Amino acid sequence: MNQPTTGLARHDHPDTSHAAAASVSGKNRQRVFLVVQARVLGATDEEIQVATGINPNSQRPRRVELVDRGYIKDSGRRRKTRSGRSAIVWVLA
Repeated sequence: MNQPTTGLARHDHPDTSHAAAASVSGKNRQRVFLVVQARVLGATDEEIQVATGINPNSQRPRRVELVDRGYIKDSGRRRKTRSGRSAIVWVLA
């Protein structure tokens, strides 16, 4: 069943995605959530920062809020950053 778009989830996403997106508040928190939601293979903090243009010192706390609220989680996988360091890959919980 297609749900109306909330502005945070596409109309063809399942109702659970719409409910989660609707409950995420704060502009930057929403932007972080949307990047993780859109990436099937998840996203590192650096990838989220590049995709959103949010400063790392603002992006990381927004991601922590999403983790604390149970919206995203550590996938258990790691990817290399541009500097060659391993980074957590974040996915929807």
